[in-house]
Amino acid sequence: LFTSFQLQFPGACAMIQAAVAFSGGLAIANQLEAVPLPKLRRAADGALNFKLSVRVVAASVPGLAAPGLVSRQRPFLEATLGTTRKETEFADFCGNLPQGEVGACAAECPWRFSDTLTFRARLEDVLGPGLRVALHVRQDVLLGPLQFEMRPAQVGEGTVDLRHRVLPACAEEHIRPGAGAGGEGRARGWVSPVVLAPLSHVRGGVCATGGRLGEAVAHVALVFSLDVDPEEVLTAAGVRPPAAKEVKEAVKAAGRKLDERLDQGLDKFSRWLDSPSSLGDIV
Repeated sequence: LFTSFQLQFPGACAMIQAAVAFSGGLAIANQLEAVPLPKLRRAADGALNFKLSVRVVAASVPGLAAPGLVSRQRPFLEATLGTTRKETEFADFCGNLPQGEVGACAAECPWRFSDTLTFRARLEDVLGPGLRVALHVRQDVLLGPLQFEMRPAQVGEGTVDLRHRVLPACAEEHIRPGAGAGGEGRARGWVSPVVLAPLSHVRGGVCATGGRLGEAVAHVALVFSLDVDPEEVLTAAGVRPPAAKEVKEAVKAAGRKLDERLDQGLDKFSRWLDSPSSLGDIV
C-alpha cells in the first residue's frame, strides 16, 4: 500500500522521509551529547593539562616537640610535581587548643596548615611517580629581643600516587556559587577525601630517634581537587579504556527511537490512506 502511494505521490514521500530522518538525527545528536567526552586543555606546546590543587591540612610529627619559650621548631611542606616545586608557610602548633577550636584529630595531627598549592598538571605527571612531598623543619632560637633562624632540616619525604590513589577517589562537587550567568550557576570541581601520606625517614633527617631509613616518621593530611573530570584524565592517559561502551549504547538507544518514529509514521500514513475521504481530498 505504501509503495503505491510512493508511485502516486513521490514528492510527499520525499518530504516525509526527510522529516523522519531529521527527527532521527536530532534524537541521535541528543543522545551523543549526553556522552562524557574529554575536556582537557592543551598548553602552548600542545600537551594536555589540567589544574591540580593540593590543600595542605595538617601534619603529625611525633618526634617534633611543641614550641618552647626559647626554642621552637616550625615545620613546612615542600611539594613537587614534574619540574614545579612549591612550599607552604610554616605550620601552627594547635595541640594545646581545645578540639572544638581546632577540629578533629587535634591530638593526632597538631600541626595545622592553611595553604593550597596549585599546579598545572600534565598526563605524564599522572603516569609518573605522582606528587613528591617533603617535610622540613626550621629551628628558631629566641634570646630576648633577638631571634636566630637556623638552617632548615628535612624530616622525611614521600610520594602520593595520583593515578591509583587520588584521581579514582575524587567526587564531583559544586565548589563555588555564583559562577554562572546571573550568579545562579556553580563551578564544577572534583575533590578527594583527606589523603594521609606517610613520610619516610631519609639519611640525615631529624625527628627519627632510633628509626631506620624508609620508616615513616611523619604523616601529612592532604585534600586534592581538579577542574576536570578525573575519569577524562585517566582515559586520556590510557589508564581507562575509551568510553566506547557508552557511545555504543547511546547510538543503540537513538536507533530504537528512530525505529519507533518510523513505525509510528508508517502506521499513521497507512490509516490515512485507508480513509476514502482523505484520499478523495488529495486526488
